[in-house]
Amino acid sequence: MIYSGQEMPNKKRLKFFDKDPIEWTGRYELFGFFQTLLMLRKRNPAMRAGDPAVSLHRLHTKLDDRWFCLCAEGGG
Repeated sequence: MIYSGQEMPNKKRLKFFDKDPIEWTGRYELFGFFQTLLMLRKRNPAMRAGDPAVSLHRLHTKLDDRWFCLCAEGGG
């Protein structure tokens, strides 16, 4: 989830349920970062939790007490 103002970045903590205006500066310093992050999510099924076209399977290893691994299938 990306919040309003994060691409600037907005360094002020916003109030949760109250109206809290964002001071837009017009400088979107993190735009490229969020653009890359969203493209990565779009292109990789493993990052699309809740997508009905993608099924996740747990991979069991000898180190199950230290690692939790999921494999995504579908979502093409």
